[in-house]
Order: sequence, then structure tokens, then C-alpha cells
Amino acid sequence: MDKSDPFNSFDQLDVRVEEARLLKSGAFRSAQMVSYVIIAAALLLFITNHWTDAVFWVAITLSMVVVTVLYAKFMAPEGITRNNVTNYLRWHLIITFITGSIWGTFAIYFTDPEAHWQVHIASFFLISITLGGMMKGAVYRAGYLALLVPSLLPFGLYLLVFGSLYAKVVGFGFFVYAAFGFFMSKPMDSVINDGLVAQINKEAAQKIIDQQHEIERLHEDKIRLMASITHDMTQPLIAQRQYIDMLNAEITDEKQRGVVSKLEIVQNSQERLLEQLVEHSRFEKSEIVVAKKMFDMAPILDKLCSEFNGSAREKGIEITVENQSLTAYSDPLLVERIIRNFLSNAIKYTQNDGQVGLSSKLHDNKVEIMVSDNGPGIGSSDQKRIFDEYVRLDQNKHISGLGLGLSIVHRLSKLIGGEVYINSELGKGTDICLLIPHQNTGNDFEQTGADGPVQSPLILVVGTSDREEFGGWENLTSSWLWQCFKSATIDDAISIVSIANLHPDVVLLDKVFEYQSELNTDLQKLQNSSLASVPIILVNDENDRLATEASSGNIRTISSDFQASDLRKLAEEII
Repeated sequence: MDKSDPFNSFDQLDVRVEEARLLKSGAFRSAQMVSYVIIAAALLLFITNHWTDAVFWVAITLSMVVVTVLYAKFMAPEGITRNNVTNYLRWHLIITFITGSIWGTFAIYFTDPEAHWQVHIASFFLISITLGGMMKGAVYRAGYLALLVPSLLPFGLYLLVFGSLYAKVVGFGFFVYAAFGFFMSKPMDSVINDGLVAQINKEAAQKIIDQQHEIERLHEDKIRLMASITHDMTQPLIAQRQYIDMLNAEITDEKQRGVVSKLEIVQNSQERLLEQLVEHSRFEKSEIVVAKKMFDMAPILDKLCSEFNGSAREKGIEITVENQSLTAYSDPLLVERIIRNFLSNAIKYTQNDGQVGLSSKLHDNKVEIMVSDNGPGIGSSDQKRIFDEYVRLDQNKHISGLGLGLSIVHRLSKLIGGEVYINSELGKGTDICLLIPHQNTGNDFEQTGADGPVQSPLILVVGTSDREEFGGWENLTSSWLWQCFKSATIDDAISIVSIANLHPDVVLLDKVFEYQSELNTDLQKLQNSSLASVPIILVNDENDRLATEASSGNIRTISSDFQASDLRKLAEEII
């Protein structure tokens, strides 16, 4: 069967495989039924004082029953397949034909055509053994005919030639019965085939269902793994960034500054990889939130150009900018992320002393942002797959990366109502463009806010709880496109904020305050620090009245069993 299309793609050989499997699995049950007929016939022979014939009968017929059972057990021990089914059925027919011949020969040997009672006994066991082929449970019509023909027809012919008038009538009846069995088994064969086809389709459907369940399980495992990776990597990288900033503020020696600068490059690379993992994980969980509004493109492009000038100069690459003052309607934060990916790739894959261009223009009432380079270019066949997940081109295997960047960009562009397209030729460089709406022409809700590049909000979490029910604070806030810094105590938080020159948008106190004095002390420390004007959210146990009493203008409370959506809504309200 064609595994890629299991329905309606089987042939007659598949049906034969199913028939053979049923024959093999049902051999012992069939042998039991035949043994009952053999024993019943033997008892009749004993009753009529044909003891020798009875022993002979049992010996030869049961020996064939044993042969049939052993054949089914030891032939094709690995199971019936398309490769061995023909051979299996061929030998099954041979054994069945021999069995029928033995039955018919014994009937002729035993029966005196003039003795009516002998005709009756022979007729009994011949009809009994062949009647099953016309029953609903019959499986293989060819096997039934291989038993019917050598058992009934020779005996019927024997009675017609040598018997009395009564025996001749019985002999003629055997031919009629054989014809009846032949024609009755044919429609039953069609019913069996239809049943086998239905069974094949059922098994194929079950395989597809099982495969789908396995795919869903692996997909969920992948999401959990990526969430775990991003959770475990985020906090160390944030801490590294703070320490690098602290070193930059303290070091004056140029040689040491050079070492720190290299550390910063490595740190930036790690952060970009983590950002791709976080965004990919959020896509998988459908957690990307789009906030569209009217904004000016120029500040975003200027910011990105300044951001990448340093890494470009290190490779001798010149970034040229054609930055028109254009407004666009989209999510400025996600647009910035897309263009950042374009610039990062252009600088990464362009050789030393190359050129990278960044431009924006109005095209058919859409804003077109283009990043061009004179790097190695991309072949036409590869251009069709570069937006797939984990795809890295052969010529770029020596450059670190996950192969997720353009896949994320492509999906982000669809979310914000934009379009990404690429023009490239091997050896001549690449132009990659983002098209976004110039203005709101639909019914999208437009968020208000200042024009210009939008920074990710920073939330400062103080407390020992990591909120594993959400996958950790870093994982939770990254799904909002927020930054997060976590500290165990107020003193540590104030110290790091001061040294690293952080500007949190909100402070979240996820602490248990047993006494009013503890809460007042922490709040007083915040009021006496650079965080005095930052809004505060207190996580409040249901029975905790301290935080509730402390609520004031810039202090809000939320229950300790809060939902992630409720916390985000509250945080967005107060910043």
C-alpha cells in the first residue's frame, strides 16, 4: 500500500495479504471445527462396526489437520507481507487440495454404492466439511474451491457410474450441490473483499490518527523544550549584559576595552539566537500580540542604522541610507524586529569591504523598506525555501545560526499585514523588502502613542518566586514582547538599576510581607531611589490586607493567583 496516500491506493495484492493474515490467524479455529466433523464421522463408523475404517479415517484426516495448523504456525513467521503472500497462498491451496482429495478418496473407498446407509455417512461428512465455505465467516474462496472440487466431484461421479438408481440421484445431487457452492461462494467473496477493503481503510485511518497524535505530542514536546531553553537562557544573558555594561563604565584601559568589546559581540550574538528561539516559541503557542498604530519610519531606520554601524565597520562594510520621512500603519516594534533581521543578515553574509543599503519609499500606497547587499546572493531554487524553518543554505553553513530568522520574519510580516519578498542572484547580492500599509484603510483598532521607535517595556520583578506555572518570569514577559529583570531583594534591585542605568517601566513586588513594617520599609526604599516615580504592582494574597492598605496613586495590587492576561492588562494600564 502507498503510505503517502493510504486510501483508495491499495490493489488486489493488499486484499490477498489481508486474506492470508486471516487464514493464518484463524487456522487453529478452523482446525477445531474440522476435527469435530472428523470425530463425528468416526463415531458413525464405530457404531456401524467399521472400526478399522474409523481408525484409518481418523489417522489420515487428522494428520492433514495437523499439517494445516503447523503450516500456518511456522510458514512466514515474520508475518504476511506483499513479498511472501503469493507463496503462502500457493502452498495453502496445495495443502487444501490434498485434504479434499483425501476426503473424496476415503468416501469412495468406504462407500458401497448399493448400501444406502454408507452413502448417507459419506454424504454427511463431505457436506459438513464443504458447507463452511458458503458461510459468512469464510475468508478465501480459492481455498474453498480447492477443497470442494476434489472431495465432491469424484465421489459424485463414482455414484453416478457405479451406484443404484438411488445412489445415482445422490451423485447427481452432489454435482448440483457443488455448483450451488461455486455460485454461492462468489458473492460471498465480493462481500469478503469489501469487508477487507473496509478493514484496510480503517487500519489506514487509524495509522493516520496515531501519526497525528504522535505529531501533536512531538509538537507539544518541542514547545515545552523551547520554553525551557528560553527560560533557562534569558536570566543569565540579562545578567551578562548588566555586567558588561558595568565593565564598560569602569574600565579605562584601551586593551581591556577591546576585550570587553569582543565579549559584547558574543553577547549580542547569543541574544539574537535567544530572541529567535523566544519568538519561534511564541509563534508556536500563538502568543504574538500585534499593536498597530500610525508611526514615523524615519526614527526607526536611523536607530537601526546607528545600531549596526559598529558591526559593519568591523568588517569594512559601509551602510548607505536613503531614509524618506514616511508614516506607516503597523506595529512599529515588530516592524523594527523585521528590519533588524534584514540588516543583521546582510552584514553577516556580506564579505569584508562590502556594501549594505537601507532605504524606504512609497510604492503603490505602501511603504517599502529595502535592505540590499552585494554578498554571495541566493539561487532561484533556494529562494523558495529560505522562509522555511531551520533552513540554512550550504554556502552559509560556516556562519552560526539556527535557520529560524527568515521564517520568523515571514510569519511576523503576515501578522502585521505586510509582505516580504526577495530579489537575489548568485554572486550579485540580495535585495529583501518589507511592504507595510501607508495608512489605516481597514477597521483595525489604532493605538495612540508618541511617534518614533517603540522600546520594549522593562519590568523589574522583586521576589524569590519564579512563577513556574507560567514557565518563569522571563518566559512570561518575553511573550508580551517585554524585557524583564529579576532580583530577590529590594536592595539588590536598586543597586543593579543604579549601576547599569536601567529604567524600568513598572516594579512588581512578588513578596510575602508578614508585617506592615516590612512593606513600609521596602516601599520607603523605592521612594528614596531612582525608582521613586515608577509604578508599583503588589502581589497580594487573598487574606493579605497589608498590600491593599498600601494601595495609592502609583501602587496597584493583584491577587497572588493572578492570570497572566490580568497581570499584563494591569501593567499596561499603569505605565
